[in-house]
Amino acid sequence: MYKQVIQYIFIFALLLGSTLFFTTCNGGESTGESAENEVADTTQVADSPFTESAEIKLLSEQIAKDTTNAELFFTRGNMYIRENNLEKAAVDFADAIIRDSTNASYYLAMADMYFQAKELVPSIRILEAGNKNVPDNEEIQLFLGKNYFYGQKYEESKKLLNGIAQKNPKNAQAYFWLGMLHYDRQEKKTAIKQLQKAVAVDAELYNAQMMLGKLLSEQGNEAALTHFDACLQIDAASMEAHYAKALFLQKNKQTEAALAEYQKMIAKDPQYADAHYNSGFIHFEQGNYKKARSHFNMAVRVSPALAKAYYMRGQCSEKLGDKEGAAVDYKRCLNFEPEFKEAIEGLNRVK
Repeated sequence: MYKQVIQYIFIFALLLGSTLFFTTCNGGESTGESAENEVADTTQVADSPFTESAEIKLLSEQIAKDTTNAELFFTRGNMYIRENNLEKAAVDFADAIIRDSTNASYYLAMADMYFQAKELVPSIRILEAGNKNVPDNEEIQLFLGKNYFYGQKYEESKKLLNGIAQKNPKNAQAYFWLGMLHYDRQEKKTAIKQLQKAVAVDAELYNAQMMLGKLLSEQGNEAALTHFDACLQIDAASMEAHYAKALFLQKNKQTEAALAEYQKMIAKDPQYADAHYNSGFIHFEQGNYKKARSHFNMAVRVSPALAKAYYMRGQCSEKLGDKEGAAVDYKRCLNFEPEFKEAIEGLNRVK
């Protein structure tokens, strides 16, 4: 996405605190001009495919008149983000930091740009520079802890996040990311404790409620339903929460409640194939093969490559004495998954 050379000049300029910036960006060498003129020139990337808006051009004129104003560079960087001109945005964010290295917002914006682009290393380096230049800033430390987590730097992440939680026990995000860290390390009991702290501080924290519900559901703990319901209170349209709740009910033999939940899902999103499939599976287990087959019909209609639905529809047909129909569905299943063992066995039965 970015020119690799430019990217690392960004990083080293931040880490070294350099005020001589991006002379290579123009393909030339430093001319010995003032730092202000040199920086202003770097915003002109010769091979940029973007046409700048009138709003950006107007701001560029202001910057040319006041090259020491960090906020102007920061504002233009955000404009470039909106226009998806990330290369120029990065230049402006770095220019803003060079002019005011104590403004946390500048580090956060630049790091977030790289993070959203899945460029984790530069995002971490920028936040590390921010943590050095703006000590004890909770937002920078939280974002850095999150970045460390994604980079599997677990000890660094844990140290930062624990520090935040100790200083500010009301920071639900710190507990949430600690929970995720412990989950990633297969320490599920500790993960649950941290997530419980997160939702105790902020019951509206959807991701924490969902993750806690999933972990408790793995244990067969009925408390999982409370957290899935909390997710639905936060976001009534969440199909993820509906599905997690329905699946818990199904696995724990609360089949009527599960069917009701799947029906809610289908009413909200008729294209949700797994809701049709699981409804069919419940009816099949209850021996209601005609009703089950109607759900599998819907499952393959909305998801034509869903091999398991063809298999189960074949099972229904076989139970109803329709061997020819069963054979057709077993073959369809095998078209999508040639190694589907049960479909192979079923086809051999009905031949």
